[in-house]
Amino acid sequence: MVIKSNLHRLTSRLIFILTFFVCLSGNANVLSKGCQTAIDSFPIGEYLQVSSRGRLFSHRKFNSTIYHLVPETKMPKFPEIDINSRAIVIGLHGGGGQRSSGLNYINLANSLANYTSEEGKKVAFLSMDLPFHGSGPTNPLFNDINYLSRWLKKIIVHYQQSGLPVYLVGHSLGSSLIHEYIRKYPRSGVKGVFSIAQTGPLNRSMSEINNQMMNGGLEQFMAANNQLKNEAGYEWVLRMWRQIDPIESKQQFDGRVFIISGDSDITNTPEALVELGSVYKDVELSIIKGAGHLDILKHTADGDSEKLVVKTMLEEIFGQEINKLTKGSTLSPAQQLFLLTSSDLFNSWLVSTYPKLMRFLNNSQKPNTQKNKIALKVLTQWKAWLLIFALKARSLASDQLAGEPKLLDKVKRILSKKTSKISINDIQTLLKFIKNSSNNV
Repeated sequence: MVIKSNLHRLTSRLIFILTFFVCLSGNANVLSKGCQTAIDSFPIGEYLQVSSRGRLFSHRKFNSTIYHLVPETKMPKFPEIDINSRAIVIGLHGGGGQRSSGLNYINLANSLANYTSEEGKKVAFLSMDLPFHGSGPTNPLFNDINYLSRWLKKIIVHYQQSGLPVYLVGHSLGSSLIHEYIRKYPRSGVKGVFSIAQTGPLNRSMSEINNQMMNGGLEQFMAANNQLKNEAGYEWVLRMWRQIDPIESKQQFDGRVFIISGDSDITNTPEALVELGSVYKDVELSIIKGAGHLDILKHTADGDSEKLVVKTMLEEIFGQEINKLTKGSTLSPAQQLFLLTSSDLFNSWLVSTYPKLMRFLNNSQKPNTQKNKIALKVLTQWKAWLLIFALKARSLASDQLAGEPKLLDKVKRILSKKTSKISINDIQTLLKFIKNSSNNV
């Protein structure tokens, strides 16, 4: 019984990896629903943090989970950053909900990554799980906002050492924490901040709204928007708000401040945001028609507010209009391979088959064309190995599928092919075979 249970678990994981590989193989639009279903069935952090649209990679760092885009060529000492990046954007997410996490920025991160300058530069984006959210730190010391600010400073200073300009973006609570951070460290070298859908007692006007949110308003807001409460995270949000004093004097922050919110956001008002902007030297305020608090990075009744946010960020980072940037980005074979390194199974196979490959791919002196050519060959071999491995793991399935001779015949024909000739349709057939056999375990 234990053997069958382990076999079922192995098969389920193989199905997930196979399905993900199909997503990377050019048919993502057709299979996006299937990809999402496979991914949703796994705990966050166990394999790959991806959606039908996303390609965020994650690993543990700074006592949290750091999410970042897949670099085509890793920067030495900063493996999360592509060497051809123009700047680094660090995102702080909102709080209180069970889904509140650094992963909330997956759409924004990918939208930014879809643009490239004439010089081939892109935006490097990363975010982390804040304390008491996702897999963020749970040390009680993080209940002190000063301790939290020092933790954020450690992260920011680390990435500033890459030599790239660093921008901060925050949504909801994340915006509050950013305003608090630049108040404490006004000359920290942060190039600019993008404050989206601000909450918290950032000034007297917002303090009145915040008092209502702290006295049941936040809980009611979450319930009305089908947001399940993260009890520890919810209480932490309230503790942070209690420690933020209204900003009443002119601030010495020497970077640019972009304040972006929607006119349907109940957590602030346009008047309060004008008051907030007045304390900064260099500020730009944008009120997006039809956008609310949670949907400002999604579609609104009057258009796509996410595009307006992306436009603002890109034009500031690149210093040129968005229509002068090149849009359209696909994952290269090398990037696909980097994504798969989140899988222990893939890593075991890679180390035993190509022990020096990752060192080669991480060498910034090697041309990308050569890297992608080799990565494509490796991915093809991995696909063939994985399919054979999966079928061997389910060898008993042939007896259980005796009632489906047509499917068995297809499987036999596929296995008789050269591995380089196996197609996407063949993979789907093998997936069906494995799923059906798994249901009979």
